[in-house]
Amino acid sequence: KWAFEETDSTLEDEARTTAIQALAAAPSTEGLAYEALLEAAGCAVSGRSEVNAYMENHEIYDFYTSDYVDGLADHLVATKDEVGVEQLDVVEVGAGDGRLS
Repeated sequence: KWAFEETDSTLEDEARTTAIQALAAAPSTEGLAYEALLEAAGCAVSGRSEVNAYMENHEIYDFYTSDYVDGLADHLVATKDEVGVEQLDVVEVGAGDGRLS
């Protein structure tokens, strides 16, 4: 299974859809929140916080938690078992600085 098939984007889609519906129902943007205007224009701002801004400003693009690493390990073991091989070879394309591997 591919990651994009597993992703639930309903939270992002809901904010954008709500903003577009509000714009379609009203002749002006008066009373529409700035975040809603940005979402309607295609920006991804819903659910973002100061943490996102801090990480982007400090060029932190990978933030591995123990839950993430454990989940990745579980996924790889399950894939190995599903495929039925003794050893699963994994190639990291664009692996960044290699900290995860």
